[in-house]
Amino acid sequence: MIKHVTNEKGFTLVEILVVIGIIAILSSIGVASYSSMVRRSEESACQINREQIEAIFLRYQVDYPGATLQGCLAGHYSELNSELEMCTCPDGGTYYVGDDGHLKCTVHGGNEEAAEEANSNVPTPTPEPTPSGGNSGGGTPVTATPSDDNSSATVEPSMTPAPTTASTSTPEPSAQFTTMPNTNLRAHENYWPQSQNYSGGKTAQGGDVFEYEDEYYVVTEDIELTISQAASGPGNCGNFIQKLTGTIRDYSGDITRIKDVDKGDICEINGQYMMYISTDKWAYHPDSNSDQWFAITNN
Repeated sequence: MIKHVTNEKGFTLVEILVVIGIIAILSSIGVASYSSMVRRSEESACQINREQIEAIFLRYQVDYPGATLQGCLAGHYSELNSELEMCTCPDGGTYYVGDDGHLKCTVHGGNEEAAEEANSNVPTPTPEPTPSGGNSGGGTPVTATPSDDNSSATVEPSMTPAPTTASTSTPEPSAQFTTMPNTNLRAHENYWPQSQNYSGGKTAQGGDVFEYEDEYYVVTEDIELTISQAASGPGNCGNFIQKLTGTIRDYSGDITRIKDVDKGDICEINGQYMMYISTDKWAYHPDSNSDQWFAITNN
């Protein structure tokens, strides 16, 4: 009886490991590409949402010129809230108004190019001309006519001071004040920098009250104003500057809390004006919940 022997050879361990390694490499490349694609998609969706919010705000501002983009984000305009509900960052970022007046995202950034362009428009100061020859006396030494002994002498320049050039800087106007209607709050006039002449350096002091375009604002923290903020107005300074609504709340009697209060409302407690800084609709008495209120010190 003849026995037939067949050679049945399978994969070796090395071959199997090589195949597994190749599959792992291809998988990692695919995962990285997918993650990058998802990230770019989220950034694009976030940018579109921010542009949509700005478009909604500009349309609203046509009918309500006093509206601000910051107020739009804070939900102060209830008729817009339904339109803004879907305009959120897909990656959980928070939108805020940047120094350039455009919306930015805490995750995806924002319009950095516009901010750099605004800062690049700062005029470069021209240095004062220096006297030629380095002579601090303001003139060039004069050589006297030779005397009879054929000697020459150098005459010191006159000490008459050189004429000075008047400074071209415009002095800030003297402080003027007005009184906010129905209150004793003293508000600065001519407080906000004129954007066409502003080159930076002004600090808004916490507690200051000022008038701007017939509206009243309170500075809640010290902030050095940028050129773009000066150009766009106090409404684009985030929580550092809060606009007053003009509504005065009354906590007389046994009232401990009031419903439907808006950010920017004020109340007077024992001669001290308090500004509401929370977004909650229930405002508790300042003595029981000081976190909802800001004490206006400059009055």
